[in-house]
Amino acid sequence: METDQIIKEIFNQEEYLKIGDDLKKTGVLKDHIEKLRERYAKRFSEIRFEPEEKMWEMMAIEDLYDTMTFKHSVRVSELTYKIITKNLIAPNGENLILQTFIEKRGVSLHDITAAALGHDIGKIKIPLEVLHNTLGDKEMNHILIDMIHRGVRKKEVFERIGFKENDQKSDEEILAQLYRKGLRAVNVVPLSEAFPEEKHPGFSEILKKRGFSPEQTIKQIAVSHEAAGQKIFEILDEPIIADLVGNHHNYKKKDDGEMKYKMNIPALHSEGVSDEFGVRNIITIADQLDSLQSSRPYKKAMTRLSALAELTHQADTGRMNKRLLYLWIENEYKELKEKMENGSLDPITLEQEQKNIEQVKEFLKNTKKIFKKKFSFFSFFQKG
Repeated sequence: METDQIIKEIFNQEEYLKIGDDLKKTGVLKDHIEKLRERYAKRFSEIRFEPEEKMWEMMAIEDLYDTMTFKHSVRVSELTYKIITKNLIAPNGENLILQTFIEKRGVSLHDITAAALGHDIGKIKIPLEVLHNTLGDKEMNHILIDMIHRGVRKKEVFERIGFKENDQKSDEEILAQLYRKGLRAVNVVPLSEAFPEEKHPGFSEILKKRGFSPEQTIKQIAVSHEAAGQKIFEILDEPIIADLVGNHHNYKKKDDGEMKYKMNIPALHSEGVSDEFGVRNIITIADQLDSLQSSRPYKKAMTRLSALAELTHQADTGRMNKRLLYLWIENEYKELKEKMENGSLDPITLEQEQKNIEQVKEFLKNTKKIFKKKFSFFSFFQKG
């Protein structure tokens, strides 16, 4: 049996430690760790991160399974470092370095960088056929509309997006409502429709071997990587990293106040919401920003501005922490604005990005209003 086939068979197992042990027996894991050290040790030193041996093993296992996921994870760790160590400006003009607030809550720079690096290790449980799915939003939307026309899951889909089963809605209205609800077709189209057995023979059997059902959606299967990643880091005896990895998307929809590792940033206090932030929100922002700016088998990479605009939409639909996102987008937009003003961005790019620029500016303007005004003794007497 060839090496690639042996590795594939090893990854069909359930237990992370067993996968690692079997890869060690082949000699593949040791060799791959050395290759990764040569390629990435310098990059990690630039973000003050020194991986322990078990982290190198984790990286090698992830890269052997899916290089695309591993490279994304490295970039997310670098972006997370940039976000938490950069001097950011709060709405009241106060200088903030997020690392200070994170460390006060018992999460070290090493912990959060390792969590960012390992946030997707649970994807070794997801079939590569799903991870490398080539169906983009356009194709998935077409499948969804076809399903509804045939009456497949129409009631379920309509209820989820706020319509009644008997409502007569055009295709355009359905897709517009889906977007307004912060959903995509991958949230509602079952794999049996996206990958019918007649076109993808044996796919349903692959899913079942991994503990999944063809009636689940791509999103439902993707969601499983969060809990799987948490379990792996618990096995590795890394409780803080495990908690951050297990909540980096917050699929369980816990309130930030319920999160184990959270921070309090007075300069970002606002009316009517908890003053505490789950530290995992920082990884969420870095993860999404890199995902949007990276090409995938099913999509093209977004520009920096279009990615920022998409993040504002996610924040407005409740999928992103709006106050923390404000900090980062304000910083990113400031850098982009300087390029616009000094002519670094060509006129064609500016024209194409105008809608995204307006969306980002609107988000910054509206979000700034939610922050509490800085109290001063002088302003108290002015009001009196």
